[in-house]
Amino acid sequence: MAYKYISRKGKIHGYYSGETFANRLGFSTQVPMRREIVTNNIAVIVQNITIGKRNFLIRKSKIKITNENVHVLQLLDFVKKLYLDKDDYELAKEKIKRFAALTKITKADIDKYIRQYPDCTFRHYYELRLDDVFTRR
Repeated sequence: MAYKYISRKGKIHGYYSGETFANRLGFSTQVPMRREIVTNNIAVIVQNITIGKRNFLIRKSKIKITNENVHVLQLLDFVKKLYLDKDDYELAKEKIKRFAALTKITKADIDKYIRQYPDCTFRHYYELRLDDVFTRR
């Protein structure tokens, strides 16, 4: 699965998304029944695939995924779908900050792609006050 939709021969063309990524960030301890992947390598917009007992939801990326932008797009996709109680904002902000530092995402990286996302992404980004999470280049 990863070879076909995530990366091949050192070239990245996809990433885990949704609850799968939330679990990897530590937002959720539950392992999702259906793993979500966003990829360049699919002809249709959305496809459900079952391999063995595992279910995958594969989505076509609206922005071409590259080795340079994969973490930025993955984070923006996560922020787009993020719905939290106000009590959870600080925890979310801290986990996003840790991911951004680990993957070296800067404010300039976010600015380059955020306008290609829906308005809810801006709203969630603003509500979480993520501007001070990313380093400036």
